Amino acid sequence: MDGRGAGEDAARWLLDTSRGEITARFAVLALGHDAEPKLPDLPGREGFAGTLIHSAAYRNPEPFKGKEVLVISARNTGSEIAYELATQGGCTVWTSMRTAPNVFPREWPLGFPLNYSTVLLDPLPDAVLDQAAYVTQWLIYRNLSKHGIPRAPLGVQTATKTRHVSVLVDAGFIRALKAGQLKLVAAVERFDGAEVVLADGSRLRPQVVIAATGYNTNLPETVGHLGVLDERGLPAVNGELTRGREHPNAPGLFFNGYYVSAAGQLRFMRIYGRQIARSIARQLTSAS
Repeated sequence: MDGRGAGEDAARWLLDTSRGEITARFAVLALGHDAEPKLPDLPGREGFAGTLIHSAAYRNPEPFKGKEVLVISARNTGSEIAYELATQGGCTVWTSMRTAPNVFPREWPLGFPLNYSTVLLDPLPDAVLDQAAYVTQWLIYRNLSKHGIPRAPLGVQTATKTRHVSVLVDAGFIRALKAGQLKLVAAVERFDGAEVVLADGSRLRPQVVIAATGYNTNLPETVGHLGVLDERGLPAVNGELTRGREHPNAPGLFFNGYYVSAAGQLRFMRIYGRQIARSIARQLTSAS
């Protein structure tokens, strides 16, 4: 994707697509965060004697029935896979946790969706939502540190906005952990033949390792040469690019779907999608 000529009526962008080149005055990138599965680049990975897959390749517990499985990451995807393997697959399951997550069920015990509360608190300062979320987590789960999950180093809103890290939405993982159906272990440091070496020096010998280690965006390959991304490969310029605004050095280029908040992304995609549409409409009107 490259910028083109100047002038209000010029086709500003040349897009190289699977169906050939097209030109456009405006371009809206909504490619999402999860474009390319990201396997951890750990020492000894290539020589691991067991099976190593990314969570993107996981479908159900059936292929892993009765096996010893290590799931890397105790967040949304990792926790759900670990829970399924332990409760439906008859597997011995270890879940490797590097950083403690914030943990919440989808609903309060009385059935009220927690996300509604987060939406109401979202306009408040991040520190307020962080503290409110911590108190809520404690009220629901009490002290999780005795089960291996200490308080998360960053609050819910801060972690979401600064690191694009969501909460662990508990779909049974905590109950299985408390019941001893799966076990939390330290972060993975390296592979050593058939063994996995953890940060605390202990070793595991899993038959299967499932890495729920997230994805990379494909923005660097698409628009990285335009200088519109930050060091993480996400839309830059003080966060404004994620809120329906153009880049000052790339007129006519918009991004949608990259603004994150503990209140979720879908509602912001709608809000900023409308802002983008209004901005384009204004420019087209002024040029006519």
